[in-house]
Amino acid sequence: MASAFQYQYRDTPVHKLTPVTKLLLFGFFMTIGGIYLDPKITIPMLVALVTILRMAKFPFRAHSKVVLLAAIAFFIGQSYYAVLMVNPEYFKVYPAEWVSRVIVELTPPDFPVIGRAALTYGALLWWVARPISTVIVILSVAGLIYTTSLNDIVSVLVLCRMPSPFIFVSTVALRFVPELTERIRIIQRAQSLRGWTAETKNPIKRIMLLKPLLMPLTRYVVSSIDIMTMSSKNRAFGLGKVTPIHSFTFSTVDYIISIGALLLIGICFYLMFAFNFGTL
Repeated sequence: MASAFQYQYRDTPVHKLTPVTKLLLFGFFMTIGGIYLDPKITIPMLVALVTILRMAKFPFRAHSKVVLLAAIAFFIGQSYYAVLMVNPEYFKVYPAEWVSRVIVELTPPDFPVIGRAALTYGALLWWVARPISTVIVILSVAGLIYTTSLNDIVSVLVLCRMPSPFIFVSTVALRFVPELTERIRIIQRAQSLRGWTAETKNPIKRIMLLKPLLMPLTRYVVSSIDIMTMSSKNRAFGLGKVTPIHSFTFSTVDYIISIGALLLIGICFYLMFAFNFGTL
């Protein structure tokens, strides 16, 4: 079974693109998908990203839990802000009379500390928009890692003249995320074989039941930091410049996608700042 957030070579058109092209392609979705909030724009972007990932034979099942948990976490985390966004001036694109329409009144305007809270059409729109943007960003990062080897990513960063500390941090993060994901899976399976389960409807009790997972995971993270620090010292990190391992030859498709991604990023930023395009 494919693992999450790991490079896997496949004979697909996306894998055959140069690392620079893939960085610009997925970087467009990461940047614009993370900034834009309007579902009328982000949903078509998500569809386009999923189409590209399907062309790359992306293992959606291996990433489904991470994406779902992140979307739920943002959905829950944004609930407090959503019900407080009763002022129509928070919204620049959607009509004030529409975003102000109340579905459920929660607290009166003179309520202590938080003031008025209500579930409005605007709050519901904000509530749904954030998880969609989160899913786009996570799938973009996962798609880049899945289609581009770590050595190629490092070579691109070197060619872009990125500082050595930034290259090192990026390398460690890209190596650590799949290791951490796999470790969580191993710990969860081991504890399940010992009879552990988190099946309960009580959310507080569910958090308490996560202790058998968090304790060994914490020990693993601490030990991994020590190992990574020693590894960087053994490789003489910081004593000289990082040299690129590969050189890249652009095809016509690479030029078209790279230039197109750069133009789209520039146009999207212009439209957002000039006309509030992509905002709510």
